[in-house]
Amino acid sequence: MNTEAPRPGAIKTVTSAANPVVKEIRALTQRKHRAETGLFLAEGLKLVADALEADWPVRTVVVSSDFENQPMAAQVAATARARGALIVKANASVMSRLTRRENPQAVMGVFRQRFAGLDAVTARPGPVWVGLEDVRDPGNLGTIVRTVDAVAGAGIILIGETTDPFGLEAVRATMGSIFHVPMVKATREAFLAWRADYPGRVVGAPLAGAVDYRGDRAAGDAVDGDRAARAVRCADRRLRPTRQNPDGGPRRFAQPGGLDRCDALRARPRPAQALASRAGA
Repeated sequence: MNTEAPRPGAIKTVTSAANPVVKEIRALTQRKHRAETGLFLAEGLKLVADALEADWPVRTVVVSSDFENQPMAAQVAATARARGALIVKANASVMSRLTRRENPQAVMGVFRQRFAGLDAVTARPGPVWVGLEDVRDPGNLGTIVRTVDAVAGAGIILIGETTDPFGLEAVRATMGSIFHVPMVKATREAFLAWRADYPGRVVGAPLAGAVDYRGDRAAGDAVDGDRAARAVRCADRRLRPTRQNPDGGPRRFAQPGGLDRCDALRARPRPAQALASRAGA
C-alpha cells in the first residue's frame, strides 16, 4: 500500500478566458461534461473549505488574484496544493467567465463526485435513508440535502430522472451539506429490484396519501411519491401536505419533505430504514 504523500500541485496564473484550464472548468457547468469526467464545481470559499475538511478528492482550486492573500483563502489553497491539486490564480475577468456570473465568488474548486451503490443502504437501527424520485428542481434537492444533514440522516437515494446533485445550483443550495450526506443513484428498475429483497419497511409519501404523516410512524422508513408509492409497493402511504404556489406553479416539495424526515427521526428506538419521496417540481 502506497502511503507516500502526494506531490504538491502546480501553481498557474491565468489571465485569459481562452486558457484550456478555464475552458475545462467552465465545461463543468454542463451536466453532460460532469457525467463524462466525474468532476463537479464548488463555488465559494466556504464550500471549498467544507469539501477539503471532509477529505473530498480535489483536482483544482481557483483563487482570485485580488483575494489570494486573504488568510482563509491562502490556507485553502495551501491545503489543496499539498494534496496535489492545481492552484489557479485568476483575474476578475476570468473569474466572472468561469461561472458566467457578474459577481463571481473569489474561490472555486473542482472535486471528484461520489456516489454509493444501493448495497450501502442497510436496514439497521439508526439514521434513515431518504429516497427521492424524479426531483427536478436543484434548489429543492439542496434543501432536502441540508435537512438530511441537519437530522443526521444516513443518506439520500436518487431514483429515476432526478436533477444532478453535483450541478452548480444544487451544490450551492446544499450550503456544504453535499459533502456530508452520502448519495446513491439508481434507475427506477434497479431500485425496484433492490426493494424486492430489502428487509426494511418502506413508507410512501405521495401528494395524496391515506394516512396523515403526523400519525404513528417507524423511525427511518423509505418513502416514495405518487408513482413510486404504487410501483415500489410501500408498506404504507402517508399524506404529505403541500401548498400550491401563489402563481399557480408546481407545489413546493422541500419544506413538507423536510417535515417528513424530522418526523421520521423522532422514534429512534425503532429500526431505521429508508424514506422516499417524489416531487415533479
